[in-house]
Amino acid sequence: MVCRADVPGIPQHTAMVVLFELMIVNNWPIIMEGYVAATQTLWTRVFFYMWFMTCVLVIINIVTAFLLDSFIAQR
Repeated sequence: MVCRADVPGIPQHTAMVVLFELMIVNNWPIIMEGYVAATQTLWTRVFFYMWFMTCVLVIINIVTAFLLDSFIAQR
């Protein structure tokens, strides 16, 4: 099944690259400001902040805690 909801002329994997860059906190405010300037909506900023809070603050902390717990359990 092919997703037809993407923007014409932009490869679909580009969105995944942007979200990965945001996940590893690679200049995410600069990326966010670029998208906010391009779309000129408040919802773009809300999306980026929600992605940051969900992915970076929650998911990465859970993965880190799981890895640390696994290493401590092996001792």
